[in-house]
Amino acid sequence: MKEITELRRKVKSYMKKNKISYREFGKLCNVPHTTIHLLVTEGKNFQFDSAIKVIKVLGSFEINYKRKT
Repeated sequence: MKEITELRRKVKSYMKKNKISYREFGKLCNVPHTTIHLLVTEGKNFQFDSAIKVIKVLGSFEINYKRKT
């Protein structure tokens, strides 16, 4: 569960930094926006296979960000 907490923190900070909504972030991750909302708000019905997609997208963002700086 510690990994999910870390993922939740990264998603929140990414959305806040780039000022994007749940819908926009869901489209980026190719998952429904409700899944992102469940992740951020600590919903009980969050599916872990969706977390894998979110992690892949966040990982590519971090790699691209590191290349730019």
